[in-house]
Amino acid sequence: MTSDISHVRSLTLDEALHENPVGWFQYRLLLMCGLAFMADALEVSLLSFLATCAGADWGLSTAQEASITSVVFGGIICGTMFWGVFADKYGRKMAYLAASTLITVGGILSGASPSYGWLIFFRSVAGFGIGGASVPFDLLAEFLPTSHRGQFLIYIEYFWTIGSMFVAGLAWATLSQQGWRFLA
Repeated sequence: MTSDISHVRSLTLDEALHENPVGWFQYRLLLMCGLAFMADALEVSLLSFLATCAGADWGLSTAQEASITSVVFGGIICGTMFWGVFADKYGRKMAYLAASTLITVGGILSGASPSYGWLIFFRSVAGFGIGGASVPFDLLAEFLPTSHRGQFLIYIEYFWTIGSMFVAGLAWATLSQQGWRFLA
């Protein structure tokens, strides 16, 4: 018994996405990618509080305080070059998870840094992870019909704003009692 499949039409990915409505999968993906983008915002916004407070705590020079911020951006530059290639080779999901893990580990260990040198190292690790900030955009865009991509990619930007506001509010509420390590 043979079946004739000549009547079956093949679709490109964009055609298949366009023919199906946006559903819970895309909204869950927006939330997951948005949370990763929010973590990026938290780490970048934290820099304005971290360098000054750690500098006062450890008696750092102005140049040393500035390097706490600079190494994050150096890590971002290196991470941006790395994560695009990594995502193309191993997949967006793997890159998203690995970059998010580095942000989390680098951030938590920054708060536990026993010295300036370790803080510099852990902030650069977090920066390298932040370099993968574009991966959630790509991951989200690839699962959306073209008619909704712009709208959803604007939505993900709200997560950055929320993350930045959260850090500022948390710093205002806790910095004087808990110190910079709590924020890191």
